[in-house]
Amino acid sequence: MIGQEYFTTRTDSLGSLDSTIYRLVSFDVASLQVLRLPVFVYADKDCTAVYAAPDTLWLRSPLPVTTRPDTLKLRDQTKVGMLQRTFNYPIFLLFIGSLGLLFLLVYWFFGREIDRQWRVFLLRRQHSDFVRAFNRFNRNARERNNTSEAEKAVVVWKQYLEDVEKKPFATYTTREIIDNIPDETLEGALKDIDRIIYGQGKSQQMDASLQTLKNVAQRVYRRHRLDIMRPTR
Repeated sequence: MIGQEYFTTRTDSLGSLDSTIYRLVSFDVASLQVLRLPVFVYADKDCTAVYAAPDTLWLRSPLPVTTRPDTLKLRDQTKVGMLQRTFNYPIFLLFIGSLGLLFLLVYWFFGREIDRQWRVFLLRRQHSDFVRAFNRFNRNARERNNTSEAEKAVVVWKQYLEDVEKKPFATYTTREIIDNIPDETLEGALKDIDRIIYGQGKSQQMDASLQTLKNVAQRVYRRHRLDIMRPTR
């Protein structure tokens, strides 16, 4: 209700008549609506509501009437529109972050053991490469009785010790090698090989001398492997 107009009471032999006019606003789209209003009879302590008979209201809409077609009506036989694929960056970043967090957790609990096993793996592969090359030169020196092949085996042996021990074995003399690796059998083997290489002499012990060098390299490998695997406090 947005307004109300009152009229003076009229009284005749039939009784008194009160009248009023209401101005209403409705948000219902129906053009016909039913309304029933009460009349309150006041007393000293209370009042009584007396309802009139229901009446029908004819509502007038202020909206203009148009003949616009219904735009919400579905159309049939429409063409299918192809949607362009897009990369889901939030999901990708979430996946990368989850992998990073998982890696950090794994490294936190097992990082030291992973590092130890990785160092053992590198040491084992390095030793396998040395054994393969050394055996090839040793076999050639034995089968061909070639001093140059024996010299190549010694060079490979020195390079391997230099990589593992972190000392310049490639430039060491026989005396310096013995000082760093005290071993009587090694000293005899190196001297025998020196006679073969530099003296161009023959030796029945060449194969045994080269085998001694291989055994020394094997002991060095085992010692370093034990050092890596030894638990640290």
